[in-house]
This record gives sequence, structure tokens and C-alpha cells, in this order.
Amino acid sequence: MRFRNSFEFIIKIAIIINGSVVNCSPNYEGGKGVVKVTWNDYSGVGTILSERVILVHYAPDLTDAFEGDKLKKVRKVGKIFCGSPSEGDYKKSCNQIRWRKAINFAGDKEPANNQPQIALIKLNREIDPAFTINKVIPLAKGARQEIKECVVVSLSKDKKKLMETEATVVGYDECTNKVPALYQNATCVTLSSGNHCERLYGGEPLICGGKLTGVVSSLSNADCKSDGPRICAEISKFRDWIQNAVKQPQFSRYPRKLSSPTDIHKNIAYLSWERNGKSTFSGVAVIIARNILLTNHGQDPEEEEEEGEGSAVYGINGRSPKQQYWYKAINYENISNPKREDIQLALLVLENRIDVDNIQTAVMPLPQVDPLQEGVCVVVGINSGKVPTQTMANIVPENECKKQIPKPYNNAICIDIPPDSAGVRTHCDLFATGSALICNDMLAGIVSSSDNCDGATPRFAANVYKYREWIKSTMETVNYDNDYDDDDDDDDDDDDDDDDADDDDGNANANAYADAVDNNQCLRERNEL
Repeated sequence: MRFRNSFEFIIKIAIIINGSVVNCSPNYEGGKGVVKVTWNDYSGVGTILSERVILVHYAPDLTDAFEGDKLKKVRKVGKIFCGSPSEGDYKKSCNQIRWRKAINFAGDKEPANNQPQIALIKLNREIDPAFTINKVIPLAKGARQEIKECVVVSLSKDKKKLMETEATVVGYDECTNKVPALYQNATCVTLSSGNHCERLYGGEPLICGGKLTGVVSSLSNADCKSDGPRICAEISKFRDWIQNAVKQPQFSRYPRKLSSPTDIHKNIAYLSWERNGKSTFSGVAVIIARNILLTNHGQDPEEEEEEGEGSAVYGINGRSPKQQYWYKAINYENISNPKREDIQLALLVLENRIDVDNIQTAVMPLPQVDPLQEGVCVVVGINSGKVPTQTMANIVPENECKKQIPKPYNNAICIDIPPDSAGVRTHCDLFATGSALICNDMLAGIVSSSDNCDGATPRFAANVYKYREWIKSTMETVNYDNDYDDDDDDDDDDDDDDDDADDDDGNANANAYADAVDNNQCLRERNEL
């Protein structure tokens, strides 16, 4: 059964734990609908509202939060641990889910004792509903009343197990006598055993009659009175807030979708190095002429000690990708093994011309102005399934870049994924070596190698605009070919098969266009990203 993010649907399909109070045990291992929640030094309990939403008493919004020293900043993340702790599921990576987005009823600051403590966490990925333990506890609807058949689920002292303790709901009037500053939408509970000041940290669910009735508030040791009741936010009074909060755009859309299919697929190729019958992916390249590709670094077949050859596959968004081999690689300043601090640019000269139809394959022009002045940037490459994608990219200011990478080379572009991303995957995962940095629909840079990549610091991209003169002058030394218009091909000798294909009556282009439309639809349906 799949959950939905809709609050109304959560209530309708929520599964009741038995229908009555569960039997208590000091080593409670059922844990249905409950997860362990952590951030910074805090460890507590949260309740599953849907496959990506957890209810807690408070959680900081970590979407813009970083940690580390001046030389290295890392995105702060919290975690939840789901599954059965008795079976060791907490140790399995698939049951550890990160989160960064949170929204609190009381605002951004941690609420005081006399304020409502209730918050929602948005997970970076979905909880696996295949686990019977990952079920939703239905929310209480009724008005405040004294209920004796209740339990509070908390963490054990070592915070490795879930415990269930019988609890009694205290009447509101009685509670106000003992807690004068009690807010209007609160309820109070007492535990049948144990000291609530030592056992409860805040966020624990109060379950009455199998329904989520309250969320335990946090109290400092100085403010907590072991002989008094414990304050809880009464769930029935916050149903409307929960319903509205999960629909807020900044919450519902998080985490932002970083990668998506791209229309610039026709301008790129993916590279492989073939040796002894084996092919190894070596990066991405941009088609800048019919016989020249631009990438970050190239192996030169003529100079390799061991036999091998490099191939480029283009038309990769179509049903019939094509392949060409390069016979020469020209690296900037002839650097054979560039380091991170080196300028990484290379031209690959192909043995034969690429078939350019401007539908499945097209030449990417060099920028005539600096594309980095303003606008949105994306990195265009391919994902692990060799599907062409574009991924949102953030240009890191030079002064900020130098704090994390002390010696960037001149004209280096510092890039990273957006700071409010989920924090699970980094540019090491999403920016393939040699990919195109596109800003304002122009070629702005070539992404440097991901070898020894550190996702906690920005990534370099070589500035194409700043080095366009080197690119152009180098192209001229190898007789580059950008003569791809059909009309210009009429005067060429008829011994070139590519020219014969270019002179067709247009049926090939029409078929290619239809294939492209069909393939884009297919990609969307497969939801590769």
C-alpha cells in the first residue's frame, strides 16, 4: 500500500493499532507508526503522517544550514531511523532517511514551555511502506476528554529501543491548576511508571484508543517537575494547521527536483575509452563542430602506451544513437594528467564528421558574450542510465569559493548544487565529468573531472568564454568543419556518404523529429529522473 502526501487521504487510510490500547512492555518493540528522529545532538521520537512527513514537537529548518570550519562547509542534515529496532533495522542504510526541511507552528525559533510545540519534517525520500512497522497512526478528531487507555511511546535511556508506557490524560481544568501557564490547545498526561522528566525528551506520541492524541512537549530539567503532569499539544486542535502546512509550497515542493530531461541533448555526446574489448565511460563532451568535441580532458590514441581508442556516442536522446571515434586529443597547455587546480579543457578531433540534423544532433556555438552575468544555470550531461539530463547549478561567488578552495585558477567557475537541496546527493553524483555548464541558454563552462571528488566543496568548471580564443585558434589548426547546412553541401564531392544523407528530401528529418517526440514522451513515462 502506498501512502499519499494528502492530509485528508492520510486520515482515511490510516491503520489503527489493534483498535484498543496495545499491551505495555518495558522493551516495546512494536513501534508501528513511530520513528527515531535526530539532528545535531538531539535524539527523540516522531510519528509517521505520510511516506515523507513526520510529526514532531519541534525541528529546526536545516535547508540553509551548514556546519564545518572556514575551509570546509557541509550541509547540515537530520535523520530518521525507521523499521524495527529489535531486528537491527536502524543500522541498515535503507532505513536511515535524511531530512533538511521543517516547519514549526510557533515559527523559526524553538518554542517556549508556554507555547504550542508541534512541527512537521519533510523527508528527502519516501519511507518504505513494505515494512509493516511503517504504518500511519490515525489522528484523533474528538474534543478534549479524559481517557485512561493511553500510552506514550519513547526512546529507551540508551536511545536504541522504543518503549511504551501507560499514560493517563489529565483534565484541562485540573492541569491548569498545576501548570498555570498552560496554553489553550494543550492537554496533559501522567505516566504510570518512571520519571517523565528523565524518560521524555519531547516529540513522543500520546496514543489513546489507537489514535494519535497528543505530542509531548519538551521541557528543560530546570522547568520540569517530576511530580506534575506533562504538557502535550492536543492533536485534534491542530488538524487544520497540519492540513494547511503540508500544502504550503515551500514545504510540499521540497526537496526541489534537481535533475530533469533536457532539450540540449542534441549538443552533447558521451565518451568511452575502449581497450581489449571493454568500454569504460570517461565523461561527456559538447559538439562544437562536425568533427570536434569540447570536453575537460582527452586521451590521445596516438600517445597511449597501451592500445585503446576513444569513442563518442551522439544523438543519445534518439532511438538510434550513433558513434564516432576520435584520432587526436588536444589538451590545454598539453597537460596529460590535470589536477584539480589545473585548467581542464580539451578538443577531441573525430575521424569522421558527425551527422547533424539539428533535431537529434546539433552544433553548440561558442558564446559571444559572458553568459555568467545573470540568469539560471544548469549542468547538462547524462545520468547513470545514460539518459541526457540537466541539473540545476549554483554559481558560487569567487570570494566564497576561495574560502573553501584556497587556490582556484584564474577564471575558474565555481559551481555546486543549490544550497537548499536535499543534501543526499552532491555534485560528485550529479555533475558528470566534461558536462556542459549552460547559463542563459549559452555554453558557459566545461565541468572538471570528478576524480577524488569532494562533494562538501564546490566543483570547478573551465570558463569557455574566457578561453574561446584558445578554442578557436586550436580548432583552426585541425581544419574544423562547421559546414553542415544542406545547401552548402551541394558543392562537395559526392564521395562522402554523409553529404548524400544531407541531400535527402527531408523525410529523414521528419522521421527523426517524430522519433524525438516519441522518445521524450517515453522518458517522461519511465520517470528515469
